[in-house]
Amino acid sequence: MEEKNRYQLPLLLYDGKCELCTRFKQSLERLPGTDSIQMVSIHDKDVYTQFKQISFEQCSESVHYLDSDGNVYRGEQVVTHLIEKFPLVGRFSWLLQSDMGQKASKYFYDKVNQYREELLKRCGNCK
Repeated sequence: MEEKNRYQLPLLLYDGKCELCTRFKQSLERLPGTDSIQMVSIHDKDVYTQFKQISFEQCSESVHYLDSDGNVYRGEQVVTHLIEKFPLVGRFSWLLQSDMGQKASKYFYDKVNQYREELLKRCGNCK
């Protein structure tokens, strides 16, 4: 019999075939308080059966996080949410309270995501 609710919230979806994404996941796992987050590779197709609000195609384009209420955060929203939510990362939350801080966070995420996309294009094992 298949488990109906195999995945628990909060949930972080990362690309398990991407070295950069895997390192991000491993770094996050080391931070105090993040052990409550279930981290699942986007290549685990069963997750999309349980959570209809996300798709493989969307998750392939950017990191996704579902909070304990099932709200979906995408891309730089994930970074912002994690900074605000977790104690060690939260030390930098004051940076996001200004318009300039939000722009810097978006810029940082966009550059990292651009690098990830370039890696995926060059990597023979990805996708």
